[in-house]
Amino acid sequence: LIAGATGSGKSTLIDGLLQTMLHQPPDQVKYIILDRKFTTLRPYAQAPHSMRHARSLDEMIQTLHDTIQLMNTRFNYMENHDPDFSHVYLIIDELADLMTTRKRQATPLLQELGQLARESKIHIIAATQCPLASVIPTPIKVNFSAMLGLHTRSAQDSRNIIGAKGCELLPMYGRGVYVRPGEAPVKVSIPMVDDADMQRILTHWKHNTTPRRVSA
Repeated sequence: LIAGATGSGKSTLIDGLLQTMLHQPPDQVKYIILDRKFTTLRPYAQAPHSMRHARSLDEMIQTLHDTIQLMNTRFNYMENHDPDFSHVYLIIDELADLMTTRKRQATPLLQELGQLARESKIHIIAATQCPLASVIPTPIKVNFSAMLGLHTRSAQDSRNIIGAKGCELLPMYGRGVYVRPGEAPVKVSIPMVDDADMQRILTHWKHNTTPRRVSA
């Protein structure tokens, strides 16, 4: 769970996570992106790692249903096999889009995925610039294995993310507080995204369909 005020580095962080994923071959790492803006993350739809890039709210809800179906299919297969599934990352660029307009539909789907999906190597990375309790309700929040708070507008927003104040004191950009349940908070730096590196990696995968590692 990633949350912070507008301009605090949320999109840059997601961009960096995706770049990191692209250093692995698509038979090992895949991603599903829910992204209404379709701007910063748009280039990642071109990579073979991309399973879906949903833009409209209807597409997002359907994608959540389909991700649950993928999870259940994997569970069924695991009953009689010892699988080596690829890791699938469900990336939600702005959780508030779903939770303010489709909350009744989205909440049970996200809750089910949060409770069960990790066992089938499906992981959720959700980000929001609106860290209100209505956007990050407890039934969803408790299922995240880690939280990253960026700069927030208030101490209450910080509490909604990491369970304590402090994020409101962070610099506007470039720093965050990383928390895992039961562990002490850790301050981290948010690195700048290298656009040239992103284009190099995307160009590599455009011309190389055979899974292999990309050189660093």
